[in-house]
Parts: sequence; structure tokens; C-alpha cells
Amino acid sequence: TTMRRLELVTTVAVVVLDQITKALVRGRFALHESVDVVPGWLSLTRVHNTGAAFGFLNGVDFPFKPVVISIVALGALAGVAWYAASLP
Repeated sequence: TTMRRLELVTTVAVVVLDQITKALVRGRFALHESVDVVPGWLSLTRVHNTGAAFGFLNGVDFPFKPVVISIVALGALAGVAWYAASLP
């Protein structure tokens, strides 16, 4: 349907823009370098999140952490896809 197509295009656009933004930051900022966007209110700092969403498991280091995070993420995506497919 048209709505599903719009959802897919929006999702792809967000992912592509996210990756372009990350590539620009990696190419122009050193690690931990900051830039004031709005002085005294908003600054951007390049950091690397080796964990999951919002830094979850960022400070924890164990073997196969990327594999565990990927499996959990795939499970969550599968759950969301199953739920979305069950909607009328």
C-alpha cells in the first residue's frame, strides 16, 4: 500500500542520512573534539559508543559483546516486524 511504501522510504532515508552524518563527523572531527553549535547551549562532541542504545553496556567488556548486542537487536527487530505484520 501507499502508507507502507512511505514508511519504507522514510526508514531508508533516516538510515542513509544517519550514515552520511556519521561519515562526515568521522572525517572532520578528532575523537573527543567539540564544536559549539549554539554557544552556552548546544555543542557536539565526537565520541564512540561501543555499547548498545544510549551507551547501554558501553563500559562493560566481555568476549563476543558485539555478537550478543547484534543478536538482541535482531530479536527486537524480529519482534517489531512480527507485531507490524499482525496489524490490520
